[in-house]
This record gives sequence, structure tokens and C-alpha cells, in this order.
Amino acid sequence: MVFEPFGQVELVQLPLDPLTGLCKGFGFVQFVRLEDAKAAQSLNGQLEIAGRVIKHFECRPELF
Repeated sequence: MVFEPFGQVELVQLPLDPLTGLCKGFGFVQFVRLEDAKAAQSLNGQLEIAGRVIKHFECRPELF
């Protein structure tokens, strides 16, 4: 997996559009350790998967 060099990944979620069954174009990666998540932030805008640039936005629980 792309993010494993930064640390142990606990969860990956790729939400799907219920009508098309296709990925909505964003996802969530959760690391076991906060330090690993912070290290992975260095990829922001520098990684491409399937022709799409990966950007980092911090998910804050109080918004959900």
C-alpha cells in the first residue's frame, strides 16, 4: 500500500456513490500512531494514484 512506508495503517475508507457504485473521489486513511499520520502529510500534492494527485486535508471529528 502507498501509505505503509509511513507506519501501520489501521483503516482505509473509499466512499462510493450509491447510484454509480464508483468512488466519490476522496478517501480516508487512518494510522495506528498519530506520528505516522503526521509523517504521511509530507506526501500532500506530491503523490499521484491512477492519474489523480493526492491531497491531504485533516479530518476533525468535531465537524462530523
